[in-house]
Amino acid sequence: MSANFRKKKCIVSSCLRSTDDGVKLHRCGENHQEIGKALGKSNITKNTYICSLHFEPSCFSRKGGLNPDALPTLLLNADAPSVKQCDVPHCPNTDAHVVFFKGRPAFAAVGNEIGADLTKGWICGEHFEEDCVDDRGRLKAGALPTLGFVTEEPDGTLTQVTVHTISTSQDSTVDLILSDDVVADIEDDCKDLEVRAENNKLRLELQKSQEKLESLRKTVKLLQDDLVSKKRKIDHLEAELRIANKAARHFEVRIVNE
Repeated sequence: MSANFRKKKCIVSSCLRSTDDGVKLHRCGENHQEIGKALGKSNITKNTYICSLHFEPSCFSRKGGLNPDALPTLLLNADAPSVKQCDVPHCPNTDAHVVFFKGRPAFAAVGNEIGADLTKGWICGEHFEEDCVDDRGRLKAGALPTLGFVTEEPDGTLTQVTVHTISTSQDSTVDLILSDDVVADIEDDCKDLEVRAENNKLRLELQKSQEKLESLRKTVKLLQDDLVSKKRKIDHLEAELRIANKAARHFEVRIVNE
């Protein structure tokens, strides 16, 4: 996308958003005269830009472009003041500065954690990751607000709240809404588990070494017992040898005397 395109603005006077605001701009094209009538403007040309926020979902093709007969019907009142306020606590944004998205029932868990109802009101785009928004500037299915949340403690201090998504399988996920101090506690617990696992590993290695040492001791004992047995046999054979030698000398003496 070129720098010149990013500088284009929506023609709707109460909007004037650019692609930097997270919306998609469309040329009015061959339907520019009808779009001009809908906006009450006579200066609309084929190359005039209008953003996706002013069209119903049915106005878009499957590829995300405007249908040839699409007409803007949303957020067109140029005289209406910008009154949308982000429903996320401690967020100062209004729709005059950033893109807004409608709340969803799927946001209930996030809202419960930060003490706000995010299922019905408005949430500004700064609370969503970039990949949560499609090419038409609308929230994708399954998108969750995860950024810029804070909660106020009883003493008035603000604590950041983070949304963590943990994959439980290839086909499903579980969304956990955790404050940073809880995350820190979990990290500490994980470190303790790692230490315990390492200690258990060392204990197993020590147990194996002790078992091996005991096996070696038994082998040495068997060898020692075998050595004692063989020594006894040697002593017995030596005694028999001495007796045999003595008998042989006796016979030699008798032979000489005879």
